[in-house]
Amino acid sequence: MKLDERIYILENALFEVNEATEKTKTVVSPNWLQLITPGGVHSANNAIFRSVLTESKIDQQIDEVKALYSAMGVSFRWLVTPLTEPKNTEQKLLEKGFTLNYEAEAMIASADQLIKPTPDSVDVRQIRRKEAEIYIEAFATAWEINEGQKTELKKFIELALEKKPEVHAFVVFYNGQPVGTSLLIECSAGAYMAAAGVAKEYRGRGLYRAMLSARAEAAKKLGHNYLLIHAKKATSAPVCRKLGFDSVYDYRVYEFKH
Repeated sequence: MKLDERIYILENALFEVNEATEKTKTVVSPNWLQLITPGGVHSANNAIFRSVLTESKIDQQIDEVKALYSAMGVSFRWLVTPLTEPKNTEQKLLEKGFTLNYEAEAMIASADQLIKPTPDSVDVRQIRRKEAEIYIEAFATAWEINEGQKTELKKFIELALEKKPEVHAFVVFYNGQPVGTSLLIECSAGAYMAAAGVAKEYRGRGLYRAMLSARAEAAKKLGHNYLLIHAKKATSAPVCRKLGFDSVYDYRVYEFKH
């Protein structure tokens, strides 16, 4: 598979898994991927995931996108990847008030490579709709979110577990205590790993690896031989490389805050 094909696959995967609500609108073409979510509280749900434009169109397009999201009263993101054109898009974004949010890597691994034995003190369980509260509480502990964010999480996970069969939620238990969460999301490109987090006091005990292994095993049972992930360079990307993921490309995420 050529590099450009892998980039398209990973860009499409990130775009698909960030479609937040039933109200989310998509704008899709070979040169443009955009999510529009009225009232979206997370800027990833209002974002440009692919932009291949001409030099003569970039200023006008950025201004039009800013006007659209500003009218909605939401912050939004613009991703710059190896496919992004023109090459001075980043400069244009900075000139128009965007800030660099973070740098990341798009990565891929075989499911077999990620399946490892789990310590006796660790148990990873897939959570169903009736157990959503376990996931919510474990996530809140791992990510240290506030009550407003917790309310939004509750809406998302309950809707996902009830109406989105492509979303699979996992909780990791350490000596019977729920201390971390993660998601496996099926998309057109395969199985996508997302939202893995472990409470601070339990990190360094193999819990992240255990959730990775459990999701890889679940993915295989669902018919997916490869796992996809987008990882921040400053945090999870080095861990993912160590655990067996190959980096396909680097990219940067710019944000315009409302």
